[in-house]
Amino acid sequence: MGVSDTIGMVKEVVELVRKYNDLPLYQKIVELQGAVVELSGERIGLADKLQQAERRIAQLEEALRVTKVLRVGIDSYWTEDGDGPFCIGCWDTKRSLVRLVRSPGVMVFHTCPSCKTPVHKIGKPGEKDSRRF
Repeated sequence: MGVSDTIGMVKEVVELVRKYNDLPLYQKIVELQGAVVELSGERIGLADKLQQAERRIAQLEEALRVTKVLRVGIDSYWTEDGDGPFCIGCWDTKRSLVRLVRSPGVMVFHTCPSCKTPVHKIGKPGEKDSRRF
């Protein structure tokens, strides 16, 4: 039985009591009707909170799954199967896996389209970084 069915039943009882002119009982039933409506509102609020929690859990599970397959390359992240390069900054700060894109400039080879970070050299995990520091 749903909340709307319960409210409907309370309304029927209110009408029956009104016919028999029992004022104290009528007042109690009106109170009961108000309580049912209040509980219905609380139920809706709890359902919303549950949906938000379920979405957050799904986001965290996805972030955990991605974290398990990411590998650090030269100034970028790559997946175990070689997909990449992805922005280190975006993943580390926002848990957003953003693919680096080639830039047309001479000095910058890749750029993050989200945070605009320029990446001068990228390489897959295990590749040697030939830059001198």
